[in-house]
Amino acid sequence: AARALKWSELPCRDLTTVDPSPLHLLLLNLKDNMTTRVFNDVEKGMVLSRLVKHIPREEVLNQYMPMMHLPSNDPLLALFLALEEGNRDIKEAVAEGRLPLRNVKRLFELHGGSRDVVFHWLSNIRFNANQQAHFIEIIEDISAREEKGIPDILIENDMVGLLHDDKRNNPQKAKHVLEVLR
Repeated sequence: AARALKWSELPCRDLTTVDPSPLHLLLLNLKDNMTTRVFNDVEKGMVLSRLVKHIPREEVLNQYMPMMHLPSNDPLLALFLALEEGNRDIKEAVAEGRLPLRNVKRLFELHGGSRDVVFHWLSNIRFNANQQAHFIEIIEDISAREEKGIPDILIENDMVGLLHDDKRNNPQKAKHVLEVLR
């Protein structure tokens, strides 16, 4: 670059004796990456989880969340931290845009076994974002009304048959599953 600019001298500093802190390196990497691309929600969770290990939570909320174009609120920070600790398949679905953050929140409100079964359905049926939210809402209502666990409801023969219905494409299957649950 210096040659292309026809500079005859280039000032340099030898930093080999400087031992930067992990926070300094994290911030350097963060700012470098932010200049070249936009982070997906999983990457934002990774950054936030690393920042809270080094700096006060309030500083993360007030300075770094806005830097990543996020509203500065504690429940959202908690969601991103939970996402970072979450299941690899869920993170992959979020990164690929198949599972919006608002539905991740609903999914994380479910207990472990229920979360896994519901995510399995969301992944295999490929509901759109609104259908995902509706599916979670309906299955929670059925579970409460019938006093049955969500996994118990979704593994019944009639429901499993819907999941593996080869006569319908995914949009048709999604619509049909929601109709049956209603």
